[in-house]
Amino acid sequence: MMAIIIACTSVARDAFEIGHVRRLQCEGKPFVTFPNGAALWGLIRQQSRPLGGWALAGTSTCVLTSLGVAASGLGRTHVVQLIAVTLVAGTVTLWAYLGGEQRLTGWRIRLAGRPGSQLLQFWWWPGLAFSATYYLVVAGLVMFILRDEAVGPGLQSAAAAAVGGLMAVYGYYLGYRRSEEDRIQQTVPASLLRCPFVMGILAKTNGRSRTASPEEPVAAESGRLV
Repeated sequence: MMAIIIACTSVARDAFEIGHVRRLQCEGKPFVTFPNGAALWGLIRQQSRPLGGWALAGTSTCVLTSLGVAASGLGRTHVVQLIAVTLVAGTVTLWAYLGGEQRLTGWRIRLAGRPGSQLLQFWWWPGLAFSATYYLVVAGLVMFILRDEAVGPGLQSAAAAAVGGLMAVYGYYLGYRRSEEDRIQQTVPASLLRCPFVMGILAKTNGRSRTASPEEPVAAESGRLV
């Protein structure tokens, strides 16, 4: 039930955010990265080798983590599997993001050039949050179809593999699109800098309704994609 609730609320939130971005496009404010999947498929065709390498790394790491945790007595419970896979997949997402940026500097310089709070924020969202969501959805679907008694280490590792590979591709894609946005110096409304930015949209809309008048429109804030 929890997996169904999370999936439904996530889809509803994403639909609202995509509709908001589409409205901004209609107002003459195009975005380099529009969440319609076209840029992702283009990246898969252009950089299949590095993307496949990160997907393999995420898949194998999460599988080994799941099997290692299952080897212990406590590790066979779904809660422990969820925590372990979420931590590992979230970390893989962060490293894949840095790899997707494709900067000429080394890993140490990339990490030193960013504040720890920024790395921690990305590790938490979308790294840990999305990993936990996807694992709950996959595990919930497997348990719903096969029942809880039939779910063993094999199916748990398969769910971990799906989450690890998906999050690695997602992180690499975000890093690549960030480099493209940095290259053209695109600015976006500040309400979109929050993640999930639906909260920023609602907060900004409420602020406009309280302060704006037909004669004095409120100027849109702008900033860089983080």
